[in-house]
Amino acid sequence: MYLLVLTMALLVVTMLVVMVGIRLYDNRKVAQISEMLREQASKLCFADSQIAGLPEVVQRYFRHSIASGTPLASSARLRLGGSMRLNVRGKFRKLKADQTFSLKGYVWRVVLGGVFRHLAGSEVYVAGNSRLLWWQWGLIPFNLAHGQDSARSAAGRAAMERILLPATLLSVFGVRWEALAANRARAVFHVDGFRMTLDMEFTPAGGLRTATMQRWNDVARRHVFAEAQYVLRASGEERYFTGYTVPAAFEAGWSLKAGEFLPVYAPEVEAIEYR
Repeated sequence: MYLLVLTMALLVVTMLVVMVGIRLYDNRKVAQISEMLREQASKLCFADSQIAGLPEVVQRYFRHSIASGTPLASSARLRLGGSMRLNVRGKFRKLKADQTFSLKGYVWRVVLGGVFRHLAGSEVYVAGNSRLLWWQWGLIPFNLAHGQDSARSAAGRAAMERILLPATLLSVFGVRWEALAANRARAVFHVDGFRMTLDMEFTPAGGLRTATMQRWNDVARRHVFAEAQYVLRASGEERYFTGYTVPAAFEAGWSLKAGEFLPVYAPEVEAIEYR
């Protein structure tokens, strides 16, 4: 009996050591990719000449979002609070996250819940490839998502979250704009070969109210991917970071039928370092 208990204990310890090793290795790889995404500080600064000829509603948005003379940042490092849920039927959990974001892709690292419901995850999207991995209690890996469908969905997220990196929506970065109404406009651009169409609504002052797009996803979690309407609703409050004014918080989620909104992600922006 003693030998059996000792053997079981050794197996448990070995498994824990292996899992810790795998997690540490994964953390290092994710950190390396995160650092690689950081761009050099831009020497090009925002000026009215860069938005001349754009629709008035779009010019209003950029003048509101980017102070004159601000270096055009193409990457950012974010610290986020707030809450999220893993699917449209789940319960919201508190989150703490950091994210590195650039035109090359993004790395998002998050911790959900408390001690007894601790769930850690990371999503990496670079050069048209993505990987999402969750860790129960920070040690046991599960729910690995990767492949073409996941990458296409991640590209949609990268497109939507350009609202936190407003300079990347300028024409100089390949974005084409058209006015839809007095306070609405459409941005069209590509992310790693995927065509993105982002419909945005603004306040009279130029702040963001909503952004809507068709995003590839398996919303119902039935292993069936298709385009679905993805909606971001800004809270109305804003924060200013080194020349940029962005939503202080927002809700993002799915609208599967008219009048329906199923939020899944509700971050609060605590800090942004632009480069």
